[in-house]
This record gives sequence, C-alpha cells and structure tokens, in this order.
Amino acid sequence: MPGSIWSLCEPEKLWKPNAPGIGPYHLNNYYAPLPIKFPFQNFSDRVDYQATERLRASGRVSLFRTPITTSNPTGSDYFVSDRGSERDATSITGDVTYTLSARTVINVRGDYHSFIDAAKYATSFADNGGWAKIWPNSSFYKQVFADPAVPVELPRMSISGTDGSRCRGSAE
Repeated sequence: MPGSIWSLCEPEKLWKPNAPGIGPYHLNNYYAPLPIKFPFQNFSDRVDYQATERLRASGRVSLFRTPITTSNPTGSDYFVSDRGSERDATSITGDVTYTLSARTVINVRGDYHSFIDAAKYATSFADNGGWAKIWPNSSFYKQVFADPAVPVELPRMSISGTDGSRCRGSAE
C-alpha cells in the first residue's frame, strides 16, 4: 500500500491482528466478541379494590426497560459501536365499575400504552472528532458532509493487499 495513503491516518491506532486470517488475503484476521449487555428490567403489578358492595376499582401498571449497550473490545480510539438500542414499553390501565341498580352498571375504563424500539447509533462520533480524528492530515471527507442532509456516519474499512500480503503502516 502506498505510504501516502497511510500518511493520511494514524495506523498505529488501528487494532492489531489477533488471528491468522483466512485465505491468501488473510481476511478476518481480528476477532473479538462484542459484549452486548441486555439488562432486562420488568415490573408488572395489579391492584383490585372493592370500596363498597356497589363500587369496584382495578388498575395495572407494567413497565419493561431494556437499554442495550456494548463496550470497546479493541482498545482503539477509533472503535465506536453502533449497536446500542432502547427497547421500552409502558402500559397503564384503570377500571372503575359502579352498580347503580340490578339492571344498570356504569363502567369507566382508561388506559395508556407506549412502546419504543429505537436504535441508538453512535451520535457522539462527529462530536468526538469524527473523520478528522481518523484522518487528521486530510479533509477529503468535508465535501461529502457539506450537505446537512448527509449524516456523519462511522467509516467502515477493509484493508487487504491484492497479492495476498498483509498491509502495513509503511510503504514497501
């Protein structure tokens, strides 16, 4: 790989191979399980109350919270996970029944439900330096993100030599 390309970034901050890789290009030469945490929290309770022979009330509250997070298995400043999410649900119901007579019953019911299943992408990537952090000596990416409609996403890269050799941080 030409040295001029590596001079645009700091290869010493990339994580080092920890596996032999597959095939002549040594693909998939880094393996680290991504620890994803699922702290499942669930609360559900119901109350039934008979105030008088004619008046009854009941209610239920159910809360479900699962903020999913990951950590950095590489140790590199360049690693930013985009695998977090928020999976929450809330359900609240209430019911009041009043017996006016043997032939007339009044029932009032109310409920509230909400559900969130939202991915939490790495929104701090741009705030913590973004692409300038990876390529401090170049600004080639600024034209791409000049349009505010284009989100500043994490860069993805795959580096391998065309002759099967591993790419290094200096010109050969």
